[in-house]
Amino acid sequence: AAAPAAEPARDQLQRVLGAVLPAVVKVEARTGTGKATGSGVIFGRNGLVLTNAHVVDEARSLSVTLSTSEPLRARLVGRDVDNDLAVLRVRRAGLPVARFGRSADLRVGDPAIVVGSPFGFQGSVTTGVVSALHRVVNVPDSEGVGEGRELVDAIQTDAAINPGNSGGALADTDGRVVGISTAIATNGDA
Repeated sequence: AAAPAAEPARDQLQRVLGAVLPAVVKVEARTGTGKATGSGVIFGRNGLVLTNAHVVDEARSLSVTLSTSEPLRARLVGRDVDNDLAVLRVRRAGLPVARFGRSADLRVGDPAIVVGSPFGFQGSVTTGVVSALHRVVNVPDSEGVGEGRELVDAIQTDAAINPGNSGGALADTDGRVVGISTAIATNGDA
């Protein structure tokens, strides 16, 4: 008897998640007026975390919560506002690290796995496909008003991305991070 077709896909997804989930963290940025939450990806065993610049914008204090639910203080190392990226550092060695792939190797129709902390739910996973490549996306300013800025060369996916996914991993079927979740298209947005 042949195995159901869904079984290899499920096993492959479990392998991808085994590689990606341990390296995805929840990011919390406290500002003078409240807090913002997002996601991040550990990319250095010495505690380096990649997230979105807009997640940590105007932060007075930063923390990350590891996949083990352990909270750690973080500090901002640097930001690239044009590409909406920021690097944080936590004081912890030997952390699980994500493997990174090349977004240039992606093709429209490739499977896409999004891992992050939407609505504060850590370790949330959605799947879909790469819907388009090289998109130009308008990202509002940090207050959500005004014209904001344009991100160029973005990857579009139909995997569900919600508030809090920002800074999380977009992974390929080999468990490599090929993008960082940044923006959500909503009704009325192009």
